[in-house]
Amino acid sequence: MARNSSDNYSHLLDKLKDTSAEKRLEAIREIRQNCDPEFYDYLVAIFKNDPSPEVRAESAETLVWLALNNLSDEIIQDLRELFGQQQKDEKSVKLQATLLSSIVALKNLENLRRLIKVQDNLTAESKKDEEKIKRLQERILNNEEEKKALAEQIQKLGEEINSLKDNSREKEQEAEKLIADINALKEKTKQEKIKSIRWLIVAGILLLVILTETIFWLSSQRKIAGIQQNNIQKIKEYETKINEYKTVIYTYEAKLKDLGIQKTQMEENIRKIQEMEEMKKEINKLAGDALIADDETRKFFMKCHDAFFNIDIQSAGVELAYKKKKGFLDAARLVLSGKSPAARKIYAQTLALK
Repeated sequence: MARNSSDNYSHLLDKLKDTSAEKRLEAIREIRQNCDPEFYDYLVAIFKNDPSPEVRAESAETLVWLALNNLSDEIIQDLRELFGQQQKDEKSVKLQATLLSSIVALKNLENLRRLIKVQDNLTAESKKDEEKIKRLQERILNNEEEKKALAEQIQKLGEEINSLKDNSREKEQEAEKLIADINALKEKTKQEKIKSIRWLIVAGILLLVILTETIFWLSSQRKIAGIQQNNIQKIKEYETKINEYKTVIYTYEAKLKDLGIQKTQMEENIRKIQEMEEMKKEINKLAGDALIADDETRKFFMKCHDAFFNIDIQSAGVELAYKKKKGFLDAARLVLSGKSPAARKIYAQTLALK
């Protein structure tokens, strides 16, 4: 927060040093309204040394307010230790109540900040897992495309095989025709023997060509069969990899589901901590009404009040702390409204919760 103007800053310092307790109270309330951390050291000095319990109580509440809005975790810890030491020796009931509520508020603030950090870490991990799943899905899509390309290649090779088979049939028909011609030449007269021999040579050359092409076709067929076998093996390998990727995706989906459940539980705990803050304000407000009640009512109320603030959220857990604080607050309400037996019954039931 920006620093106040020089005149207003000096004016507040003068009021803090004024001999009138009312003037000092006005200055502290104005600092709290402005939420100005510049006066932190002055407020600590007033809390330690001011002769007026009311002024010291107001300075303690203002320090807590600054902690909620501006101060670091280290300063919050220092305030807790300071309030705890002072509360042990304090004789003013009102100041003791203020210190107790301030200590609890600072402790709850630390727990809330810790919970928020945990929630941020969970959110970051969830985003990382979502990115991993997205990358796995992209790899699976790429493998599907490769599988499709292999299938197209196999189909193309099949078409080439069929074409080679058609050519082979044509060559076989030509060979049969040439053989028929050779047999016809043998039937001719001896005078045409030389001519027949020439035809035989030509036929032999054609047969050689046909045989060469046939051998080439058979070799190609074997090669194509080998390619098909390799492609089938690759397809099986890709299918195995795809199944592995699917298993990984299912695992990450289950993990994301667990993270969602943890996030819901975390949000529920934060809501209960906020409600406990409201409970704290209400029981502190009821403490003022207890001051004018009879001795028995006031003693039992303070018993409920102390039990409420003695609950440690970190050691008891948010769920149990919430139930106990609510039970002690209900008992405090009932005893102030004149329903002492019901209040004592709820107090005993709440005390037995584990």
